[in-house]
Amino acid sequence: MISKLIGLLVIGLALLLAAPLHAAWQNAVNGRMLGKRMPPLALQADQSNAVVLVEFWAPWCTPCRESVPLLNRLQHDYRPRGLRVIGMAREPPAELAEFARRVPLEYPVGCDPGGALFAKLGLRSVPYAVLVDRNGIIVWQGNPASLRRETIEATLAAPAAGALMRF
Repeated sequence: MISKLIGLLVIGLALLLAAPLHAAWQNAVNGRMLGKRMPPLALQADQSNAVVLVEFWAPWCTPCRESVPLLNRLQHDYRPRGLRVIGMAREPPAELAEFARRVPLEYPVGCDPGGALFAKLGLRSVPYAVLVDRNGIIVWQGNPASLRRETIEATLAAPAAGALMRF
């Protein structure tokens, strides 16, 4: 009986540590981006004077698909205050369009089929997101599920320095 209890405690501890360890692994694997300027995004979405949350994802990635409702909710809740959520994937446009027919995406999705933006940012795993302030600077990076609303609200409240940047 004691050995089963110890086994359950070990499993519980492993599960408790799994999420922070995965986040730490993703931050180690993906490039360090905090404080850097976000490269230009070739999208029709209006990003002027906006805080932008860019999620890098893939339609085959289960955690990426699971983050869609969260991103839809963030887009809905914070768009009136200036947040723009944008998805970026490496898959061909036809594959992304097929995914969007099956799963409701309430934010624009860009296509980076050659992976140039992924490479420029040093991304090697998905899902991964960056929060970009009104000046075009990356102020947060990590798994989208770990982004706290307080971080979004603080970024939205911060004024743009100097001229507004378009990226």
